[in-house]
Amino acid sequence: MRKIGTVREWDKTFGWIVSEAGGRNVFVHQSEIVEMPGFRKLYAEDRVEYELEETYRGPRAVRVKLLEEAPEAVA
Repeated sequence: MRKIGTVREWDKTFGWIVSEAGGRNVFVHQSEIVEMPGFRKLYAEDRVEYELEETYRGPRAVRVKLLEEAPEAVA
């Protein structure tokens, strides 16, 4: 099931997503970003769609797709 959320923070190759449905923050790695040409990177406040995968370390976002760029990412 696909979920929608907002990137809370991004640090070079990984970050955290806050789900619109609430709950725990979700870890995301750049290798899970799909449909993005060139260097895959997200910015704080980007809206994304993703699938949730449970790992022994907690929830992780997989097959992440950018829905809407944050205003500072466009500038």
